[in-house]
Amino acid sequence: MPLTTYTAGEVLTAASLNDNFAYAASGGLTFIATGTVTAGSALSFNNCFSATYTNYLITINVSAGTVLSLRLRASGTDISAANYFVAGSYIASGAQTLINLTAQTSMKLSNGGNPVNVISTVCNPFAAFNTTFTNASQRADSGTFEATGCLYNASTSADGFTVRGTTMTATASVYGYAIS
Repeated sequence: MPLTTYTAGEVLTAASLNDNFAYAASGGLTFIATGTVTAGSALSFNNCFSATYTNYLITINVSAGTVLSLRLRASGTDISAANYFVAGSYIASGAQTLINLTAQTSMKLSNGGNPVNVISTVCNPFAAFNTTFTNASQRADSGTFEATGCLYNASTSADGFTVRGTTMTATASVYGYAIS
């Protein structure tokens, strides 16, 4: 049912108002889960990817910095096969460094820093098909910026992920992209 809009002088009915209260817009982000780790080396999410959504958004905020990486998970276990391929660039103090990592056992998200903010778009993690990532990270202490793309090159269905670092204090959240 479409959302009803009203004009001046129009009579409002209870049924019309109830329809508007029940109206649910399609599209947008839907919150799925959040997690926190304090002085730890890993933060894992299980069962956050499903057939409900095709694409996801992951945000990671790290207050105590470390180099960050990500692995997909299936049935509560990290997938550590050397199927991660990462390309991108790292910009620090005005100098650019290209990143080209092939056949890795995890995906690099950030070179570290204190603090670091990461945003990652994940496409098709639950489908038994290649999964792609677009990542951006920024270190607030130095203005360092890293942008990468990643391909997990395997026909594996993933239902979660793990973010790893040496010692980190971090919060991560997962959202599903609703299809409009």
